[in-house]
Amino acid sequence: MADKEKKKGGLMSLLITVTLAVIISMGGTYFLIKSMNKPAKSQKVTNQVVRTMAVLIRSGSNATFPLRGGNEVLVVDSLSFLVGSKECSQAIGVDTPQIMDGLQTLILSKSRSEILNPDGLQTLKQQIVDLVDQITGFTGSKAPLGVLQVYLYIKAVAPV
Repeated sequence: MADKEKKKGGLMSLLITVTLAVIISMGGTYFLIKSMNKPAKSQKVTNQVVRTMAVLIRSGSNATFPLRGGNEVLVVDSLSFLVGSKECSQAIGVDTPQIMDGLQTLILSKSRSEILNPDGLQTLKQQIVDLVDQITGFTGSKAPLGVLQVYLYIKAVAPV
């Protein structure tokens, strides 16, 4: 009988030892895998928006754009953009001819009364954002990296 109890006790201690070994190895494996999946601090990727300015029409340039009807012109002293990336700023520089052409077409569709009121001016600014983002390719998921704000200084509406 003592032999049976000894075998039972030995079997129990072996079972407890194996169970503890399995639990410890599973816990160690879990923490090892968890620590390996964490990116290192130097590898951390950020999608941070870098705000920068892009100038299309420099202050004092007095660029003129015909208004609808052809009897008046809009005199723009300056036009600049707050953009969400350096890439957008560079694209504006590269695509300046296309942007100026699109801007002329947009303004040509407007009358004095459509531009010279707060709502009309806000609408024009939003249309300029859409135009520039479309030409530079900063649309859809790339929109936060495109034009964020338009700064437009209109000097005058003058007869031709």
